[in-house]
Amino acid sequence: DTLASRRELLKTAVQSVANQVIALQQQAASGKLTVEAAQAAAKDAVRGARYGGKDGRTEYFYAWTLETVGVIHPVKPEWTGQTMGDKIVDGKGRKTVKDMAAALKASPNGQAFVDTNFPRPGGKEAVPKLQFLMEVPGWGWMIGSGLYMDDINELVWRAAMQEVAVGVVVLLVIGVLGLAIARSVLGQLGGEPRVVIDAMQAVSRGDLGQHL
Repeated sequence: DTLASRRELLKTAVQSVANQVIALQQQAASGKLTVEAAQAAAKDAVRGARYGGKDGRTEYFYAWTLETVGVIHPVKPEWTGQTMGDKIVDGKGRKTVKDMAAALKASPNGQAFVDTNFPRPGGKEAVPKLQFLMEVPGWGWMIGSGLYMDDINELVWRAAMQEVAVGVVVLLVIGVLGLAIARSVLGQLGGEPRVVIDAMQAVSRGDLGQHL
């Protein structure tokens, strides 16, 4: 359904970027890159990646440490190096970065969905925004992104109306075909079947004056 598709899109997008970062961490761990060089490349990868939204370029990624220190945020670069666990609060009063770190620490596979509420860009009303996070073992980072979910009901309603429209068209086609078939049968019979049956019954009684 629409919700499952949206969740899968978010998860796949984050996995694609997180896997790049994890690969860089592994290169640093094996000595192929210095930690500084690997982390700089990882930050560039997170900063430049986009998906979805208008022209597929407006949905961004971010990175935090599990201790809620900003690593890279393309929209809020001033958060880099800052401990924001108690400072970023969503529309329902939840401490978002703390919640994300707690969800990852409790996750058996280093991945987690987290529900949050934030206004859309340019808006004031907080709406549902689903976050998905992946941990980068060895660095204590979490890579994530979020998608607004307030349009799900509209999308579901639109899809339902499209299905209704298709159903109406199918019924109309069936009706037209049925009418065409009925006319074809009547044409072959030369009249209504009931009239033919009545005439045959009259002839069987000896009435040969029937006219069709």
